[in-house]
Amino acid sequence: MKKTDRIFPLLAIFVLLCQLAAFILLQSKGGMGGLAAAVALCLILWLGKDSLKKHWRSGLAVGAALMLLAILAVVLYGMRTGRLPGNSMWLRWQYWQASAAMIADHWLTGVGGHNFSQYYPRYMNGAAPEVVSDPHCILLSIWSQWGLLGIIGFLWAAAAVFITLARPAERNSDIAMLPVPLQPSGKRMWIWSITILSAVVLIRWAVSSLGMLTSEAERAGVFIVSFAMPAAVWFLIFIIAWGALSENAKTFPANNTPLWGSVLFLGGGLLGYLAHNGIDMAFTQPGVGTCFWATAAAAISIKRISGGQKDTVFSLKKASGILAACLVLAAAAGLWILVIFPFNRAYGKMKQAQSQALVAANLREAYKEGLVPDFSAERWKFTRQQALSLAQAAGQINRLDPEASDFAGGLLGSQWRQSLQAEDLQAAVQKYQEAIRRDPAHFRYYRDLARLYQEAAIINSREKAEYQRQAAGYLEQALQRYPVKSELLIEYGRLMVELQEKEKALASFDQAIAIENAFLSQQRAMWGEAAETPWRLRPELRKYAETQIEILRKEFR
Repeated sequence: MKKTDRIFPLLAIFVLLCQLAAFILLQSKGGMGGLAAAVALCLILWLGKDSLKKHWRSGLAVGAALMLLAILAVVLYGMRTGRLPGNSMWLRWQYWQASAAMIADHWLTGVGGHNFSQYYPRYMNGAAPEVVSDPHCILLSIWSQWGLLGIIGFLWAAAAVFITLARPAERNSDIAMLPVPLQPSGKRMWIWSITILSAVVLIRWAVSSLGMLTSEAERAGVFIVSFAMPAAVWFLIFIIAWGALSENAKTFPANNTPLWGSVLFLGGGLLGYLAHNGIDMAFTQPGVGTCFWATAAAAISIKRISGGQKDTVFSLKKASGILAACLVLAAAAGLWILVIFPFNRAYGKMKQAQSQALVAANLREAYKEGLVPDFSAERWKFTRQQALSLAQAAGQINRLDPEASDFAGGLLGSQWRQSLQAEDLQAAVQKYQEAIRRDPAHFRYYRDLARLYQEAAIINSREKAEYQRQAAGYLEQALQRYPVKSELLIEYGRLMVELQEKEKALASFDQAIAIENAFLSQQRAMWGEAAETPWRLRPELRKYAETQIEILRKEFR
């Protein structure tokens, strides 16, 4: 071994230590479990490598059977006890139950990528503490969002990877040694590694938002998880793949042992990755998800070389290469021009609109308190109009974003409260309806429109009945999308009292209190009776609901 080649094991150890340090700092149980699973699987594969080479089909079948048995055992235990051991797994069981119900309703097409959090509230357990954006299980995540074809495609791709890695390399009787073009020096390795690391960090930086982080500890955590860890994993894979094809070996015999070891450890890492993401959501992170397939590609590439395959080097004719490069550049340009640039422009205008709206609100409050001169009344109205124009411009640029329409609806509603003009009310209603058309799955836009109609019913007594009917309809739509939202149930119950629908009101109040009691009961079971239990429902709302329950029950007696 050349002296220059000795750096590869040292670099691998250094990157591995960085990963271990990240695990210790973040204390991710799923990550540590995945690491332990990967190490255990690598040891098992190493110890049984001779038998697995001879009986690789049986090995794959046994592995798949054990995986199915493990899934079945988890499901049966959860169904029998209503939970899984440990607080974290208890919550995951609730996520998985809701995801299964979501899949039952959308098994063919799914709900769409990144739409899980929009649909989850209509299936969630009322005792669950929060709305999540992912079911914390890779299989449920893919099926619930991408449908039947998505889960079949993922399983097929994953199976193809592991079958390729497990199948013994075919000996080529025509060649005893396979020439492989390798790097002329370590210089190329460093150029490529720096390029890859820079790309990973810059891409992660571009898609991450650090504006909401308030402490240095939070920022450090995000830098470690979002930037350092993906970059370190990429670097580890890169040097394993590059180091396996060391410069001093100009030819490789079939079934080369060092290369086979690299394949084994990369394959074990892939299995550990899947085990981790069976109970976590790291796969949804672009850097982590892409890293999985890059690791698989590196393992398959090394496997083909170790087996003496001739077609390990991909090449294109000059004309084809130029055409392929042009197509890639055109696709990248289209992505930036049609998606990224408009999205960033709309996002920037929305931020400006929110800033202007905040300034307008502060000016209005200062004017009401007599803290600023009278001419400030015109100033805050002008500032609010600027915010409205910016929000409407953002909605025009990104016609799929409901947030801009909802925000504009709120500003127009504020304008109507000052003017009490019917056209301002209608404009606000239209903006909220536009938000609903853009995102019919989210409860919030229905709730916002219902509240606007409730305010209109209070102000305009002549149209009170119609406005209350509209408010009730939109609140019912909101509750269909978030049936365990206690605040919504109490709001709906209050409206039913006004409409003299007392049976509906009582049922709504009862359901709200039952949901909150279930939440508090689970919190006590998780953290103990002595622990301070957080209140999810505001005390005044709970007291109002309990008072209404007493009044309504007396009337029904």
